[in-house]
Amino acid sequence: MMMPAGEFKNGTAFKYNGEPYIVTKFQHLKLGKSGGARMVTKVRNIINGKVLDITFNSIDKVEKIETEMRTAQYLYEDGSYAYFMDPATFEQTELPIEACQEDLKFLKPEQKVTILKLDDKPVKAVLPLKVTLRVTETMDGVDRGNTAGGQVLKEATLETGVIVKVPAFIKTGELINVNTETEEYVERVSEDTK
Repeated sequence: MMMPAGEFKNGTAFKYNGEPYIVTKFQHLKLGKSGGARMVTKVRNIINGKVLDITFNSIDKVEKIETEMRTAQYLYEDGSYAYFMDPATFEQTELPIEACQEDLKFLKPEQKVTILKLDDKPVKAVLPLKVTLRVTETMDGVDRGNTAGGQVLKEATLETGVIVKVPAFIKTGELINVNTETEEYVERVSEDTK
């Protein structure tokens, strides 16, 4: 089904140059009295995660594609596939490791994700924006030259094996929230609010 770019909303899925994309941000711009309107968009490739900034004329037509989002829990990976389970139906879904390799560094068993399906075929696990993970290893002392925005940072290994920069006050064993898009420390999490 074809649709004009002027009807884009966040979450609209469409094909562009033969690849499936989803709109993550859009802005409608009017070009004055004689000009038409433009749709300035930020879109993410559903398959490989690549982000593009594209400007469309609002009357440009694109092929809209139907997607389905289902909540699932991460179970495990075996080197070839990552396995997820629908918590309501207990139906299992498998995704090739190549489709979710980057996401696995933030997933621990029972972590909730959203499985994105195109044409009823699972293609991607969509992580929540923030995940809570335990620090399994970090240094007590830090290099004073390692600062960002005036804050002293150090490396910390989390329970999934991913290494992130954290503030100097974070200790081994603590829980922290990490932004899954930027791979950056967000905040310390109290054991009571976990």
